[in-house]
Amino acid sequence: MGKKNKTISFRVSENAFEALRDIAEERDISLSAVFRDYVDELVAHEGKVRVV
Repeated sequence: MGKKNKTISFRVSENAFEALRDIAEERDISLSAVFRDYVDELVAHEGKVRVV
């Protein structure tokens, strides 16, 4: 049996949401992809991600 994707849901402020949406638009990707990229990096580096 293959691995199944799981859904994560949480709330952010309206300002944070708008900022994340802007990031997604700048990168020409979906908002979900922004979170997937971040989660992949977080997991790959055992919870230690440097913000630049």
